[in-house]
Amino acid sequence: MPGAARGPINGCCAPAYDESWDEILLQRLRTAGLSGRVPTRGPISELRRHDRTNSTRYVATLRAWLQAQGDPAEAGAQLGVHENTVRNRLRKMAVVTDLGLDDPRRRLAMMIELAVTDHA
Repeated sequence: MPGAARGPINGCCAPAYDESWDEILLQRLRTAGLSGRVPTRGPISELRRHDRTNSTRYVATLRAWLQAQGDPAEAGAQLGVHENTVRNRLRKMAVVTDLGLDDPRRRLAMMIELAVTDHA
């Protein structure tokens, strides 16, 4: 049921796997990530290093853009910036690393990596 809270119903039962498979999968991947098995190369890692070194917000911008399914206006609203700022950041990110935003598999991989490594 969309919007339904996950967890025990009336305190009696654990949620069924079908109700929370996505959270279970992401938690398993997060556990692997916490053990130190996280990518140190690739676009997300390169953007994280760039953010740390240059005080940019490229990872947050990419995350918002991916969550907004490529809509810069929606991503800008999430970030509290104008949509042109999102477009400008995406252009600058392309100079830092090859994002491959036209490739759905790469977008999916980046979304998974962001979801798994957002434990800090």
